Amino acid sequence: MDHLNQKLTFTLTVTDNKGATSTDSVEILVAEDPSLEHIHINLAQPLSNIKPGDTFVIDGSKSKGNIISWSITQNEGPTVQLMDNPKRFSKQFIMPSARVGFTLTVKSITETQSASIIVNPDGVQPPPDNVDAKFPELLAKAKPGNVFVLDGSASSGNIVNWSITQTEGPTVSLIDNPKKCSKQFIMPNAKVSFTLNVNSPTKSDSDSITINPDNDQPTGDVLWDSNIHLKTGQAYKITSTYGDQKPDGKGVFMAASGNPRLLVDADGTFHLEADAGHGRVYIKARNYNARMEGELMFEDNKIRNTTLRLRSRHNMGGDCLNRFGGFGVTVEREEQLAETSTERCHNEHSNTVKKPLAKHIEVGKWLKFKYSCWSSADKKSINQKLEYDYNDGQGFKTVLNESFTNVEPHMMDEAKMMEESYAWLRVNNESTGKVAYRNVRIVKI
Repeated sequence: MDHLNQKLTFTLTVTDNKGATSTDSVEILVAEDPSLEHIHINLAQPLSNIKPGDTFVIDGSKSKGNIISWSITQNEGPTVQLMDNPKRFSKQFIMPSARVGFTLTVKSITETQSASIIVNPDGVQPPPDNVDAKFPELLAKAKPGNVFVLDGSASSGNIVNWSITQTEGPTVSLIDNPKKCSKQFIMPNAKVSFTLNVNSPTKSDSDSITINPDNDQPTGDVLWDSNIHLKTGQAYKITSTYGDQKPDGKGVFMAASGNPRLLVDADGTFHLEADAGHGRVYIKARNYNARMEGELMFEDNKIRNTTLRLRSRHNMGGDCLNRFGGFGVTVEREEQLAETSTERCHNEHSNTVKKPLAKHIEVGKWLKFKYSCWSSADKKSINQKLEYDYNDGQGFKTVLNESFTNVEPHMMDEAKMMEESYAWLRVNNESTGKVAYRNVRIVKI
């Protein structure tokens, strides 16, 4: 900038229709926007031990930048009274006969920095100049949406400053925590990792932690995850295909008579909407023994039911091996029951079982589901299990738990299924309506 740090004068003159004039001037100092300046903390360290009874100044006056607030807190030793000091960012106290420690924290609009100081009384040897950074564990779990504390309070040594930085996962906002060397954040629905760094005047140490989301989900290979394969951080609509359409490409495609479309929200929630008839979304994820799990919500009373299917080779054409509709369950909102069957070919159903729901499904309320499908070891029977959690504090309840032995060879052909198979979701409706789903995963069992 040509006029940076210069004072400029501007003069305004006005003249009326009779020739009279008036003049005024203004001076403007051109300078950088101070809000763009980084803050730099500087806390003076004691040069020697301090005699008990003497006044000691916690001197942060050389800190600079666009500091909008600051504080000094005691974090070690017998409590002392912090008194005002005329220097900026400084306090003073009467030295006791024991070691004491303090932390200076300064904040700008966008930054927070902290530095610590240890003051020793005369006759007490200062601690060795070493540090040990310590998180309580290397791996942890936390429920998405809950507060997780990055607890570094077990760190030890002559720590004069420290920091916690994120090294993996979606960026979270680190919030101050009263514990020493600690921060906290709101757990996202994704793995996150952090590193704690602690420093003495001459040495440093670090420790790391990784936190995985605890979704009460079973262990196993994840074959498909809506928060990975659909969520983008932006809202969009799918009316035909989306993503990789190879046999295990994890993409999706739309089909059926009701002009179906998938409306995906920025947070990964997706809405299967269709006009009169029905609509399906097919998931290109090969599966055999697997579980589909997540949450669903009927958004209006236009939808009669929704169906969950695994191990399907629907729409491939040709014989029944390539038209096998798969195994699955239908959740009937109107009839308040769950129905399972096998679909030998398209619309050729057998092994139909219906069970009443323990609690009515209500429009506009989320419920969690787990649908599992697996073959017996000798591949002579198929097992299906449906569990629901009505978010009533009672946890998951089993709705269906069935085993069928009259299965045909193509229904159990693992090689063909692992060559290509789908999962799909369907809505069945009288007129335009939709069902919402979120946190949907397909997991190998």
